[in-house]
Amino acid sequence: MSKINNTFDKNAVASGAFDPRNTREKLKERLKNFRNVDSDDKAIPWDELSSRVYRLKNRGIKIGLKVLEMLIDVIESIPYTISLSLVAGIINIMISSIPLIGFGWMLGPLTGALLMTSTLVVGLALDLKLNVVKFLRNDIEATRKARQN
Repeated sequence: MSKINNTFDKNAVASGAFDPRNTREKLKERLKNFRNVDSDDKAIPWDELSSRVYRLKNRGIKIGLKVLEMLIDVIESIPYTISLSLVAGIINIMISSIPLIGFGWMLGPLTGALLMTSTLVVGLALDLKLNVVKFLRNDIEATRKARQN
């Protein structure tokens, strides 16, 4: 049987590879910018994750802020995909948990897989369209500024 190598790269820790790119204040501001989320719901992950620090010898790694930063980056980059997947998951739970509606015990796994796949594809398509539109707007603005100068 082979041993699992779980060594930790000390050079990566020393160089700050695990440090968050943003400060606490900037992350809190980014979290406040989510319009459709209640302030109480925003406070829960902030309180829990912002104070998590992992100690490695004499250096502290702010793992909570790094996780929060990664979550905010994903939510900001693919908002339609995440929201549609959450809605599809809730609908799937409802269909699977009520056996009298459409034979939920039998159709639950099938409809769940189809629903999650279809909403994932639709969400990714909407996010791709959103990112292309943002890219084109930035390109048009840059071209206008270049022509004016």
